[in-house]
Amino acid sequence: MDFPSVIELFETVLNDACAASASDIHLCPGNPDLLVRLRVHGALRDVSRLPMQLHPELLARIKILAQLRIDEHLMPQDGRFSFELPDGARVDVRVSLTPTHHGEQAVLRLLRLHAELETLKGLGLRREYRAVIEAVLGRQTGLVLVTGPTGSGKTSTLYALLRLLNTRDISIMTIEDPVEYEMPGVAQISVHPAAGFSFAHALRSVMRQDPDVIMVGEIRDRETAELAIHAALTGHLVLATFHANDAPAALLRLITMGVEPYLVASTVELVLSQRLVRTKDERARIGIFELLRLNAAMREVIARSGSKDALLACADNASYWPLAHDCQAKLERNLLYPPDVQRYL
Repeated sequence: MDFPSVIELFETVLNDACAASASDIHLCPGNPDLLVRLRVHGALRDVSRLPMQLHPELLARIKILAQLRIDEHLMPQDGRFSFELPDGARVDVRVSLTPTHHGEQAVLRLLRLHAELETLKGLGLRREYRAVIEAVLGRQTGLVLVTGPTGSGKTSTLYALLRLLNTRDISIMTIEDPVEYEMPGVAQISVHPAAGFSFAHALRSVMRQDPDVIMVGEIRDRETAELAIHAALTGHLVLATFHANDAPAALLRLITMGVEPYLVASTVELVLSQRLVRTKDERARIGIFELLRLNAAMREVIARSGSKDALLACADNASYWPLAHDCQAKLERNLLYPPDVQRYL
């Protein structure tokens, strides 16, 4: 069988993945084939098998584009590159290489740089949730956290929040790894941890730029958390993603990271936890959300490092809507694929 050049083959893989609206490409070496898989709407599917003799050349091509070491085969490597689709759209590609028994596996995350930004409604947030979020954003001070596992749509939610805030009379700055969507009127910064330019370094710099709103792509450590809280204490609105299992757990995890409980209690305004699940047609996905808006009693519990149970005991219908609440409402409207959400009920 005749194959095109490796460069043409790789371009075909990229273009086909984008045409299928894939979020990730997996190049999985095996015996005897190199398996090409795409993640579409959250589900992985096999799309083709290539001869393993093409694997070294394909990996070399990826390493060249991502400016990685071509002669490194035994250690993981991470990088990125961008390319242009036939329609002129730019796509940013995050590259992760990991050695396996049959050779290096490559996983490529695809991010359209000029993709149309979603609204909160488009993401699946119901009217009552949007009303609470808009009320919190209207204060333009404090810390708003968006939590959830990798691939749950946290960044899309942050951009939807920025879209509400982006007016000519305020200054918005973002710190991202990397910039995923370009937003006119917003100063966007990409961190470069390998070069020593981390979220914490960028946040210190941003604080000297007189912003009204700061978006932190991810709070990963105590230093970044403390800087984000300091920014919120000094009159800024800070939006950030944070890894936690649910909304109440996010508050307690900040404390276990070393942030003073009274600072968490006095700065966090809202925590939104989310998951992406399939809709009833089993292909498209929609968000399901848990929303926690701190009331006075919750702040007292947090200030004294209380438990999750003590925190939830202070919740009322105006301050906390668990994930099951949103799941049930969307199931009743026949919006969700039931097997996907049983664990959340």
